[in-house]
Amino acid sequence: MGKVKSAIISAIVVLAILTAAFFAVISVPYNSANNRLNSILSSIQLGAEFTGNAETVIYPEGVVSEKQYRLYMPEQGDEDYGEYVAKYEKHGGLWVEKSKAADLLKTVSKDASVLNARLSNMDYSTYSVSVIDGYAIKLSVPTGYTYADYANADYQNDENSASTKLSNLSSVLAVMSYEGELSLRNPDGASDYDKYETGVNSLFGRTVDVSKFFEGAEPYSKAGNYAVEITLTEEGQEAISRISSEVTQMDTKAIQFYVGASQLLNLTVESKISDDVFYITVNNEIAARSYATILDSVINGNTLANKYSSSANGGISVYAAINQNNYSAVGVAIAVLVLVIALGVYSVLKYKKLGIVHVAISLIYMLVMIYAIYIIGIELSFIGVISVLLGLGLITFTNFAVFEGVRYFVKHGNVMRNAVKLGYRKGIAAIIDVHAVAIIASLILALVAEGVAAACGLIFFVASITSYVLYWFTRFMWYVTSSPVANKFKFCGFKREVIDDED
Repeated sequence: MGKVKSAIISAIVVLAILTAAFFAVISVPYNSANNRLNSILSSIQLGAEFTGNAETVIYPEGVVSEKQYRLYMPEQGDEDYGEYVAKYEKHGGLWVEKSKAADLLKTVSKDASVLNARLSNMDYSTYSVSVIDGYAIKLSVPTGYTYADYANADYQNDENSASTKLSNLSSVLAVMSYEGELSLRNPDGASDYDKYETGVNSLFGRTVDVSKFFEGAEPYSKAGNYAVEITLTEEGQEAISRISSEVTQMDTKAIQFYVGASQLLNLTVESKISDDVFYITVNNEIAARSYATILDSVINGNTLANKYSSSANGGISVYAAINQNNYSAVGVAIAVLVLVIALGVYSVLKYKKLGIVHVAISLIYMLVMIYAIYIIGIELSFIGVISVLLGLGLITFTNFAVFEGVRYFVKHGNVMRNAVKLGYRKGIAAIIDVHAVAIIASLILALVAEGVAAACGLIFFVASITSYVLYWFTRFMWYVTSSPVANKFKFCGFKREVIDDED
């Protein structure tokens, strides 16, 4: 290969790296409406170690926090004071109505198990459900924030802002706490006072268990549209077909899905439903997953025994353990950058021009991982960062091993071309073995494990594949950069050992 071709190929590679790096790490405003083009790196969803958790404590009816107990306590001397004090008994940091204490102690722990099962279907990397003092339940989930959510806090039109995600989390935790059985309603349906405390326009009689009509519910997405996919049993297909035909004749053409007293979904019915599967459109992926989760839960009989609310006005309050002054993500990014720079400096000092090739390969690897993590939608935890660095270590090990092999053969009298062939030939078996083990182990981890472990397995799987591909790309770039060099023996600091003539 001549100098011109070598220069052109090198220029193309450098231009590709710079272009990919620009979109990977640079965020810029792009119009006057305060919108922002976020970089790929700043749009990666971060794990709870970097962003904290969203938490809420929910209380069953008859249980209040210390603050709420004091807030509603009548003034001492009022005629209601004695009755109020006698009504409650203290359990840890909670106040519980004495008449409900025994039953709540049994049912709250069961409800916590139901909530744990519901959150497990939300595909969170980490979450927790814990019972507080026997009578309240604490829910904790990752915020799902990205660095851009904080950096773009002032951009009100950004749908991915921290405030928007916090609102979505609040909705998710509220939906997870819905109590009661499934019912199908319509404002124009017959009122049923027997089954419910108040008049409810039910589409089925009070003795009908509508959950038997459904096999299950799953989130559905296609081309940016989101829905809840609902599958009917044979009996359900007949029942929904009949009732949907009736609904088309009503003023309000809708089947409303309720869990207890809370409306979950609204299905607009323009014609009779005759298939065994139908879809209810929702706004986003989070809504699709949370609605499908709660619906599937109640269909399978996993209902909450108590009605829950937070301590703040009966709503769900979400507390994030991070704010814009938390620099954990930035700190890790700086540490990774320092490590990459240190490896790059070392390789350049030791292997000269070939060290520059290794730096370029390392940058390509980091860019591939950034894009892969973003496209696949993997939540990046601290252990995930370690997995990325392990992949970088794999590339460094394979390249340096080959470099040293070539150095050995050059010093022992081989011309550069033969030394390169021998260096790659000598190390190929070990390098294939190492990558094969890494790929198989990471794939098993990704398929068998859950949460953070599965995400790390998937990250290292991508890293291992990328490392092996770039191993051969390094060989190609070695050929490109060495072709124009006249004195091959001085290439990359490799020097041929001079052997004296024994004669």
